[in-house]
Amino acid sequence: MDINFSNQMPIYVQIMNLIKLDIVTKKLRGGDKLLSVREMSENLKVNP
Repeated sequence: MDINFSNQMPIYVQIMNLIKLDIVTKKLRGGDKLLSVREMSENLKVNP
């Protein structure tokens, strides 16, 4: 997952779009749990 810090799109929208993409591409399925806020922020290198 990559966040573009120079993009005009807010970071939270970029994260939302990444999650949507994971759902559409079947990386996330019904019943799967998302990472915690702390884990996700560490992976994306953003502040929680």
